[in-house]
Amino acid sequence: MATFGEYIKIKREEKGMTQDKLSKLLDIPYTDVSHIERGRKKFKFNKLSELANVFNIELQELKDLYGADIMLDQKKKYEC
Repeated sequence: MATFGEYIKIKREEKGMTQDKLSKLLDIPYTDVSHIERGRKKFKFNKLSELANVFNIELQELKDLYGADIMLDQKKKYEC
């Protein structure tokens, strides 16, 4: 299973979009996109709606993937 950051990278590349373009569309720093895709930073929940619009994806689908990623991190953290 891909992390949420990896998912964003896959969708961005499917759209033929650069990290810079995505950062401008989401109004976030370019470096944040890079860090999110590499798993060094978490995507902000309050930006999910904008991301859904950019990728033309249902918001609930993104919320589900986002939640699964958070749960996976917790599982790793607590060695479940």
